[in-house]
Amino acid sequence: MSRLARSLRPPALALVCCFTTLSYLPAAAETLVRIDDYDLDEIRSTGFELTRKVRLEVEAVGVRPRWASDFTAYAWILDAKTRETVWSQEQERSERVRDSSSLRRTRDEIELEPGRYELYAWAGSRWTGRGISIHLADTEDWHDIAHGRWDDERSGRELRSAVRDCWVELRSEDVSKRDLETFEPTGEIAGAVYRAAPLGDHQFVQTELVVDRPVSVRIYAVCEYPRGFDDAADGGWIVDAATRERVWDLGWRDTRKGGGAKKNRVHDDEVRLEAGRYVLCYGTDDSHSWEEWNANPPDDPMNWGITLLPGKDFDSSALHVNEKYTRGDPLFAATKVRDGDWIEQPFRLARDAEIQVLALGEWDDGEDEFADRAWISRAGNSEIVWEMRYRDTEHAGGAPKNRMFDGIVKLPAGDYVAHYETDGSHSYRDWNADRPYEPEAWGLAMWSSGALQGGDFALLEQKPREQLPNVIVQLDQVGDDARVQEEFTLDKPTRVRIYALGEGVGGEMYDFGWIEKKDTGQVVWEMTYRATRAAGGARKNRMFDGEVLLDAGTYVVRYETDDSHSFPDWNDRRPRDPRSWGISISRAEAKE
Repeated sequence: MSRLARSLRPPALALVCCFTTLSYLPAAAETLVRIDDYDLDEIRSTGFELTRKVRLEVEAVGVRPRWASDFTAYAWILDAKTRETVWSQEQERSERVRDSSSLRRTRDEIELEPGRYELYAWAGSRWTGRGISIHLADTEDWHDIAHGRWDDERSGRELRSAVRDCWVELRSEDVSKRDLETFEPTGEIAGAVYRAAPLGDHQFVQTELVVDRPVSVRIYAVCEYPRGFDDAADGGWIVDAATRERVWDLGWRDTRKGGGAKKNRVHDDEVRLEAGRYVLCYGTDDSHSWEEWNANPPDDPMNWGITLLPGKDFDSSALHVNEKYTRGDPLFAATKVRDGDWIEQPFRLARDAEIQVLALGEWDDGEDEFADRAWISRAGNSEIVWEMRYRDTEHAGGAPKNRMFDGIVKLPAGDYVAHYETDGSHSYRDWNADRPYEPEAWGLAMWSSGALQGGDFALLEQKPREQLPNVIVQLDQVGDDARVQEEFTLDKPTRVRIYALGEGVGGEMYDFGWIEKKDTGQVVWEMTYRATRAAGGARKNRMFDGEVLLDAGTYVVRYETDDSHSFPDWNDRRPRDPRSWGISISRAEAKE
């Protein structure tokens, strides 16, 4: 071989090696799905279906301020069938984007089985971290608001621009974009028996479940349950339609993290329903829902609400769903009650009965009693046979003070009076805090348990108190600066019931009554502070309700008031029975 040939040989070999190397270079990963140009407070999503196992490269640019603990703009992937999160930028390692103090880049590789998946992106305007919360959309001077924490941060306008620089992209060498089928996510779960999702603010649904044979139902609910709350802010329950007993309730211990904000929770479990009729109830409050999130949304935002799915050994023929459920026509209803209302409705039961009662009212923690409340008394003597008590009520949704009684009240045959009262605030259409799930039900309503026949229940006209049975003296509805009295005579020793309401402060009574013997002026009974108890409303409202044995003879009943706080002009909360302000005496019922 010539010297020239030998000198040309190495380059030729190098050229061959180069071509060989190029022929074996792997194909570049192709972009399959991308979401970019995020919008504040808006969820972006797209779905894609894989026909075989695929390895994906995931790259996402999100926003997390240096001082913040959470991302405010980020992306995640959900399995469309199981609704489980298969990847989230929140959970993966990230690095700060060069020349930006808030943008962070995440690069990852994941392997997905064949199936349908949903890619989501979110950018919120509320940023939280280290105990502070800042609303991005309303902020122009981050330096002033952060009190020095943002020394090297740009203005709010630049940060909003940073959100627009966010994006997420899925790439793969295993599959081509033309082989990928995309779809618009709806959140629907195959095989669902019933679905109330996604729900917005102030929504309330009631659905009847008719069970022919015992069945197990899987309940999937994505809800709002802030840590430390006694009840869910957005949540639900199932009651037995006949007994009004709750057979399922959404409790904190029955939920797990739902992704996004810490208050996002997920319930996914089964409940066994025996044969019978049930009512599923689910409600949302005034904020943080599919309509508008006030914090990072859950990973499964389209299922904000509740879905019923087949449980173990489920038989579809045993369960019937009635989405047009109503309680039917009530026996009596005083609902949509406004501020300062007082309602009384006498009624008669011809025989012993069980009455379904729904009552919504306002609980006052400071006074440890209801400010808006319902009760039922026996006609003629004001004896309370049922009343709203905190331990018998449940959260009615919205503000914690909204309480609800939904149960059965057993009453023997007789005449009764249904009562409802409100104070001067927080009632239908004039709420001073978030309204209940079912605002139109604010008040009292009663239904038959199903056993009542025609004529067993009747509404009565309101009778003057003097015409009620067993009444001897009725000095009620007494106003300011009053001195009232009335005589009565007993022809034999008689046990009488004294029912008196008055004003007492610091151990002294200022509106009160007493009984004297007419011939001697001797006081035989007096309304003292120690002998009275709380009458509801203001602490100074006092009540005596008891029996006294009086000898035969003639007596004078007296009642007096000072210059303030009496019927109907109260300077503080009125008592639960304001029309009885004064004193009433009636013959006591014979004891068996």
